[in-house]
Amino acid sequence: MSCGGIHETPCSEVLSEVALLIDGEINEPGKIHAIEHHFEECGACCEEMEHERRMHDLLHDVLTRSCMDTQESISSPNFAGQKFQFR
Repeated sequence: MSCGGIHETPCSEVLSEVALLIDGEINEPGKIHAIEHHFEECGACCEEMEHERRMHDLLHDVLTRSCMDTQESISSPNFAGQKFQFR
C-alpha cells in the first residue's frame, strides 16, 4: 500500500518497519521519529499502522487466552471416569 505521494521516508520503507515498530524492536530515536513524521503526512500508512496494531493486539489476546486455557487444563486435569491403557 502506498499513497503515491513523495515523502522524506518512502511508504515502502515505513511499511516494512511497521511490525518491528509495534513490537518495540526499533530502538533508534531518529528512525522512530522519521516513521512517526511519515504517519503525520501519510494517511494511508497511518491507517495501515492502526490496522496492523489492531491485528497484533487481537492475536496477542487470542494467544494469551489459549495459553491460559492450556495452563488450566495442565494444572487441573480431569481424569474422572477415564480409562487408561498401558502397553
